[in-house]
Amino acid sequence: MKKIFLIPFLMIIGSWVFAQEHIAVFPFEDMENVLTRNQMVMFYREFSNEFTNRSEGRISVVPRLDVERLINIEAEFQLSDFSARAKTAEMGRVLNGTQILSGRIGKLDNKIRIVVSLYTYPELDQLPGGTSLSAANTNELFNKIPELVKSMYNEIVTVLSLPEGLEYEIVDSMTVTITGYKGNATTLNLPSHINGMPVTAIRKNAFYDSSLISITLPSSVTYIESFAFNGCKSLTSITVDNRNPAYASIDGVLFDKKMQTLIKYPQGRSQKTYGIPTSVTSIGGSAFANCGLTSITIPASVTSIGGSAFYDCRSLTSIMVDNGNPSYSSIDGVLFDKNIRTLISFPAGRNVRTYVIPSSVTTIGDNAFESCYYLTNVTIPSSVASIGNEAFAFCNLTSVIIPSSVMSIGKQAFMYCEDLKSITLSRRTQVGEGAFPRDAWIISRD
Repeated sequence: MKKIFLIPFLMIIGSWVFAQEHIAVFPFEDMENVLTRNQMVMFYREFSNEFTNRSEGRISVVPRLDVERLINIEAEFQLSDFSARAKTAEMGRVLNGTQILSGRIGKLDNKIRIVVSLYTYPELDQLPGGTSLSAANTNELFNKIPELVKSMYNEIVTVLSLPEGLEYEIVDSMTVTITGYKGNATTLNLPSHINGMPVTAIRKNAFYDSSLISITLPSSVTYIESFAFNGCKSLTSITVDNRNPAYASIDGVLFDKKMQTLIKYPQGRSQKTYGIPTSVTSIGGSAFANCGLTSITIPASVTSIGGSAFYDCRSLTSIMVDNGNPSYSSIDGVLFDKNIRTLISFPAGRNVRTYVIPSSVTTIGDNAFESCYYLTNVTIPSSVASIGNEAFAFCNLTSVIIPSSVMSIGKQAFMYCEDLKSITLSRRTQVGEGAFPRDAWIISRD
């Protein structure tokens, strides 16, 4: 049976803002009999004293005599004994622990090596974090106890500060990327560092389907993938640390630092109208996706609008553009380019069954009518030459006549138009992959 020497003590964190935690520390299993039994006992006592001093009253350590009564440090203590029901019950009663710090002593390249990790209790699942150090001999090992304690102490603070359910990835052993959040909190303050490394990025769909109402980004985050906040149905506020060099926020809306790009309008906000600030020159992809707004006003300064910017805004009935805008215009709340040649976005919340596209339009843009649930019929004029990707996806069209002027139809242009039973188009038209529902009847001409 594998043997393990246990050196436990309890830490009760009472004054830290991240809540009280009880941590039992089981530092070192001597894998190669590096230390004598007396040295192990001495190491435990010096380590405990150093840890008590470093805590400066913020951590309460179980008195050594109580610990030695619970686990006889003078005897070898096998893992099977620790796992026994009676011993586990006693451990839980005295320690009331939720985490365990456990380490190993061994040899590597003729040096003594110590590795310490943090585990859940009683499952013993390894948690992020940990520390290690090397010593040339036992004298140096004892001299390095303060260094080891300091490193462990800092790791404990870091790990316990992490919001429950936060998922991340360490990149090149240098930075941290937030990849997901599975917690149940409504408020989340992202840490600026994890395991001593800066949190610099947030991955696509990281907070998808969370219950978050507000989230605060630290100064360290300098890259946020598109769609990072997609599916956050309750999110009303994204706040950014004022020292952040890449991002800023106004009234809970996320922008780049210079306030030139509107990155994300939180989906859960209750206001019905929104005027984009006049400093903004670009609206990011999916910036208003799933929002509850009924009206959005675009200022003269905006010259770029990303894909799916107004995706699935089921209440949106009007997108208005300042008359002085050099790139965009609107007719009856529908968004076009300045010359009315490209139809960019038809508000999904407009409760109309039919719509006649202006005869000046030559291009129906990507996602232009996406999720327009009310529409059952759209008249496409003979001026139109191309229909973009997912242009009519998730619409309730019943039939569509595509004029012979249309030379190309993008991928999934009519995807999930379940009521679309017949489509008339020219044989010369190039059709993208998955453009039509499988059971739709295609009528060819020319």
